[in-house]
Amino acid sequence: MQSRGTVIRAYGGFFFVLTESGSLTCRPRGKLRLTEGEIIVGDTVEVTMTGEGTAVIERVLDRKVELHRPRIANVELAVVVVAARDPDPSPFLIDRYLTVIAHAGLETVLCINKIDLADRSEVDSLSHMYRRAGLDVLTTAAIYGQGVDELALRLSGTTCVLAGPSGTGKSALLKALCPGVDAVVGEVSRKTRRGKHTTRFVQLVPLPSGGLIADSPGFSYLRLGDIRPDELRVLFPGFEKLARTCRFSSCLHRDEPGCEIKDAVADGRISETRYENYLELLREIESYQR
Repeated sequence: MQSRGTVIRAYGGFFFVLTESGSLTCRPRGKLRLTEGEIIVGDTVEVTMTGEGTAVIERVLDRKVELHRPRIANVELAVVVVAARDPDPSPFLIDRYLTVIAHAGLETVLCINKIDLADRSEVDSLSHMYRRAGLDVLTTAAIYGQGVDELALRLSGTTCVLAGPSGTGKSALLKALCPGVDAVVGEVSRKTRRGKHTTRFVQLVPLPSGGLIADSPGFSYLRLGDIRPDELRVLFPGFEKLARTCRFSSCLHRDEPGCEIKDAVADGRISETRYENYLELLREIESYQR
């Protein structure tokens, strides 16, 4: 009997595939064995049952999206997790993450975690700056469960990945979203004899609200060398629509006349902080091309 599913874990030459009828332990068949390294977490595959809970992978379907760090396929949405305090949030780093993720073709949610450690006014100020840029912004205190239900609702039915700097509470957030994640990780650790989970490999964990979330090291490749200046001008969050109304279609929003972005900064529609972040990213991208 054939069925279709999603690769949620891979190790030791085995692939664990989640189907409508449950999780199957799979090996690739025939020629696929020679290229099994090409099967990655997130792949949609066709399998044929060989026994109770076992199957062979017959075919890997085309990928809609492929990320390289973490190596994962078919992710739809990235949750950029930052801390309201400890460590203090860096708008420049946030904009860097948002730009790289936009270039990867993913939707983005900004999650401000650890709101219990900061003044409400600080959280509101950061939230407002990015909501004004058109982002979905949610606030959480993961260790207390605050805001987790709202985040779970937003992620329901998607395949998503957590991204963001270390120390922002991504692991605590994952545990709050998926209370059984420790049991899943423990099973993997026992089978691989790798000991305690240290978020060094990629796996997809089912969300109780529906969908899958990547338990992984997150985005660790934030180099901008693959992005061209003419791409940044529209990729930068909050610039997409306004950039289309600039006098020149090639406007980089720096020295050109008739620039709608600069006008938006002048009248407060775009924050000066984020505009400076854009210019800094633009300078970095241009330095790669010299």
